[in-house]
Amino acid sequence: MLKKIISIIIIVVALAVVAFDIGRFTKKVKADKDDNGTETGDTVRTLTDGSFTYEINQKEELTLIRYSGRDENVVIPDNVSGRPVTGIGVLAFNSVKTIKSLSIPATVRRIDKMAFFSCSAIKKIIIPSGVEEIGSSAFRNCTSVESISFDDAGALKSIGDFAFASCKKISYLEFPDGLKYVGEGAFSNCIKLRSVVTDRALEEIGAAAFSGCVELNALTIDSDACLKFGSKEKPAFHDCKSIEKIIFSDNVKTIGSYMASGLGNLTSIEFPKALERIENSAFYGCIGLTSLRFPDTLEYVGENAFFGCLALSTFNEPSKLYEIGSGAFENTAWYNMQEDGMIYFGKTLFGFKGEITTGSTAVVQEGTVSIASGAFADTSGALTAITLPSSLERIGHDAFSHCRASIIWADMSGSAALEEIGERAFADYGGSIISIPASVRKICEYAFSGSRAEVDFSAGTSLTTIGKHAFADYIGPTITIPASVTEIGDSAFSGISCTINFSDGSALMELGYGAFANYKGYNLKIPDSVVSVGIDCFFSSSANVIFSENSALKVINADAFRSYEGSILVFPVALEKIDQAAFNDCYSISIIGYYGSEEQWKNIGIAGGTFDDLDYVEFEYDFDYNKYFEIGE
Repeated sequence: MLKKIISIIIIVVALAVVAFDIGRFTKKVKADKDDNGTETGDTVRTLTDGSFTYEINQKEELTLIRYSGRDENVVIPDNVSGRPVTGIGVLAFNSVKTIKSLSIPATVRRIDKMAFFSCSAIKKIIIPSGVEEIGSSAFRNCTSVESISFDDAGALKSIGDFAFASCKKISYLEFPDGLKYVGEGAFSNCIKLRSVVTDRALEEIGAAAFSGCVELNALTIDSDACLKFGSKEKPAFHDCKSIEKIIFSDNVKTIGSYMASGLGNLTSIEFPKALERIENSAFYGCIGLTSLRFPDTLEYVGENAFFGCLALSTFNEPSKLYEIGSGAFENTAWYNMQEDGMIYFGKTLFGFKGEITTGSTAVVQEGTVSIASGAFADTSGALTAITLPSSLERIGHDAFSHCRASIIWADMSGSAALEEIGERAFADYGGSIISIPASVRKICEYAFSGSRAEVDFSAGTSLTTIGKHAFADYIGPTITIPASVTEIGDSAFSGISCTINFSDGSALMELGYGAFANYKGYNLKIPDSVVSVGIDCFFSSSANVIFSENSALKVINADAFRSYEGSILVFPVALEKIDQAAFNDCYSISIIGYYGSEEQWKNIGIAGGTFDDLDYVEFEYDFDYNKYFEIGE
């Protein structure tokens, strides 16, 4: 009898537990409705356990989406009924004023935006090792927080915008290993924060990330990869008025853009021994700096890096420094002490100071290895000629943009060191002709965009790469692409109308995206070496594109001739594939020539519908080149 009673009790208890567990589940359907008013959408499963409500995903993982309690000490469980808690959802603890102590389990991988927004009584935040992302405003306005620490396991990659903004009582912050991104305003208005130590994996600190941290006075930078500290308008440490010194770890090789921009009380910088680059506006407007000691490893100083450092008067000249951006040292005491004319910083021509007498010439001194970005930009027509030395190794971006002076090389055969012409170096250049030394291997993006000068490549040229948009909108008389060129970048010759020729013996194998888009020349003979024509390569081009009978062309990619305006296209027997839409909206084509027979043409892999809109086009097989073009044309 007793056994029966015990069995009945066990069954009743078990049923009660099951009923209780089942009772914790609810199902809700998203309120989307179709045209007939019928509810549609995916079912969202939730689970309530005490003061916590969770959402269950397809992997049976839980996201805590609502806390309804009033406890002072809150411990979020790592699992409920065997399901792991992996996320804390949007507004889950929004404005709960009672919580003083908070424990987040190591199973949590994500803390969503505004999860603990305005939890104004929390005193300590410990981010567990499993958290990968902290959402925007996640702990914003947690005004009683005195410390923020991270269990260091390398999982955390991102701290969102304003995530810890206005946590007004924290005094020390050390980022965990592996953190890559700190968002805009992430620690803004943490008015008691006095010390920040970054991690070496950090890549970017967002705009005004520490804005208003008025007591911050100890800043240690341990990141050798952080390239950006906010923006020009909102530097990361904007209005951090107490910073007087910045300490860099020895491993730091790059000081990123806007790193200390506007820190008026900064008086001392101890640069790392391995420093190679100082990026744009890194120390813009640091009016308290008076002297600097650069390491010999320094190679690059970016645009406006020390612009407006009014008291900066002395600094050394690193032996390896090869490039200085425009405005890097302008409006400093050092710059203001320089006499009018060309200003040199070590072996770099920094720029031209003062008024330029109309009709004057400039001779860059022998031994100069670099011309800084924008050095002769916008000198208009005042200078008639600029002589460049044989020692020159680099021409910075925009160095001669909008300049109309003739460029003269002191010794073309001796300019063996110059291998690259920088971005926009001669953009909108108005001289009559410019000769490119044989040593140049690369022409960078937009280097001659909008230029009107004839570009002449020296005999024996080493040029292999023509960058993106390098000659876009060029208005010079002609371009002859050297046989040595093996790479033509996207849109390299887009929007031009002059004659383009390829030198005999070209090694070029591919024509890239939009390479000759909107080209308005007459006939364009493609080198026999080319095997592939890229997407939009001849978009809206009006030139007759001609491949010779010996061409190696195999592939014409999608949209390659989209909106083509030429009248004749001629293809070789080597052609194997034409992708779909290769000839979309081609209403000007009257003849497509093919050097092989009609049977050979049928063996080409032509995507369905490729010629559906070209039923008016005449196909000429066994094409006779001389019937339409002059011999040698």
